[in-house]
This record gives sequence, structure tokens and C-alpha cells, in this order.
Amino acid sequence: MALARKNYIRFLEEAPQYLPNGYFLQTPYNEKNNPYYYSKLRIDGTSFTEYCNHKIKMHHGVYVDIFPYDEVPDDEKDNLKQFDNVQKLIRLYSLRQSPDVSMKPSTASQYLKAAIRRLAHYMAYLIPHDYLCKKLEEEITRYNGTGQSAMACLNFPKRKTEYIKIADLYPLRKWKFGDVYAYIPNNYDTYLKTHYGDYMTLPKPENRFGHKPYKVDLDRV
Repeated sequence: MALARKNYIRFLEEAPQYLPNGYFLQTPYNEKNNPYYYSKLRIDGTSFTEYCNHKIKMHHGVYVDIFPYDEVPDDEKDNLKQFDNVQKLIRLYSLRQSPDVSMKPSTASQYLKAAIRRLAHYMAYLIPHDYLCKKLEEEITRYNGTGQSAMACLNFPKRKTEYIKIADLYPLRKWKFGDVYAYIPNNYDTYLKTHYGDYMTLPKPENRFGHKPYKVDLDRV
């Protein structure tokens, strides 16, 4: 789920009072061990844990990602510079928060990489959490309110993928999904093609990728 920054902030402020029992809104601020610089809505009593996070003391429940969208510069040079700066900060934030590599080591070289990662984590942990969050917010929101023509989720590691022109985003459409309605981009076809390419054709099985959880518990789902 993605929200423009103003609505994202409002959601984080107001959602907890409306959530039913059994759900937890996880943010970088209410769980400071959390390795993600965005938010997740998690289900209590479940687990979808990746190896890199399995030793972190935090809520590991099944989740939906909630991303902020911010204005990004139209100038290509400035756009690339901002993206690179944000990605460097996100990698540093992830290194500070998560001590382990993404997959469980099984060879001598993998164990060596895991040891190096853990050493780098201990060094990065000397950087205060709130300082990194402040630097990330400053860089990500740098162009908000400056009249740019597009917005993007800068948490996404590939530039101009989680990206949309403001003229394609608004006015939002109210769309029915099963028994519920949700708001989607006005020009949703352009957005989906930007992110997925030919989204109407299933990729070949060998080209289908997803998360690789280390531990899964779906008893409450």
C-alpha cells in the first residue's frame, strides 16, 4: 500500500486507534529494532520471518507493506543524485539494524561473509538510530512542495520503478476489490506497466521471485 507523504503521516497518527485487536502497525519509531525505514501492518500470533531478521526482537507477524510517496526532481541529474543518497542511507540503516546476511550460510565463504557483515553491523550500530531516521527523512522529503511532476517511493532499490507522474496519480479512482472499495491511481495501467512491465502476462516459473522466509506461522490467517 502506498500513500502520499501527507496521508502517510496522517495514517501513522490515526490508524492505531481504529485497528481491531490482533493487528499491529509497525514503524521505525515504535519498534526501533525494526530494520525497515517504512511501515508494516502485521497480524498478531503469526510469523513471516526472513533469516536476516530472525534474531531481532521485534514483531515478525505476516504483514502488508505501507510506503510513503514523495515528490522527486524532474531534473535527471538531481533525480539520480537524490536516489543514490537515499539508497546509501537505507543500506547503512539496514546494516545498523540487522546483524545477519539475507540467507543462512552453508559454505566457508558464506560464513566468512556473515562474520564480516556482523562486524560491520556492530560498527554501524554506533550511529544513533534517530540520527539516521532524521537524515533519511530530510533526503527523501527534500523536494516535497517544490512543484515536481512525479512522485516515487525512494525505499524501493530500483530507480523510477515505484514511480508515477502526479498527472497519472490524481484524481484517484475508487475501485472495488471483492467486497471492499479502495482508491487506486487514475491511470493505473501506466503505473502498473512502469513497475511490472507486461503485467497481464505471467512470467515463466523460473522468473518468478518472492520473499524467502526462514520461519512461517500462519495459524491465525
